Amino acid sequence: MQNQNQVMVQQPMTLDVMLGNQIGNEITSGGLPKDFNKARFVQNCMALINSNQDFNKFPPQAIIGNLIKAAYLNLDFYNKEVWLIPYGGMLDFSISGKGMKKLAKGFVKLTKI
Repeated sequence: MQNQNQVMVQQPMTLDVMLGNQIGNEITSGGLPKDFNKARFVQNCMALINSNQDFNKFPPQAIIGNLIKAAYLNLDFYNKEVWLIPYGGMLDFSISGKGMKKLAKGFVKLTKI
């Protein structure tokens, strides 16, 4: 029998895996509802990140922190309810008018905005 020393090389986690893990932790801890669609949210976030090469300039934790804000607010990048804008060396988290309406309807019984 031959004794081989095997060295496991750990691959760096990709942004989608890191985001999925963070979302899973938030669901488990009660920060997000149990029925939160994690797969759809991660897919929409990755489409956003892949659409603009400027996101590559930022550390993954800075990107994930801003993406999680949208999850907490139940806003969707795909539906253009929220924007993540790389500008001047920073990431700007901006809620669109559509997102503001969704937030307002979620907090107050409104018939028309």
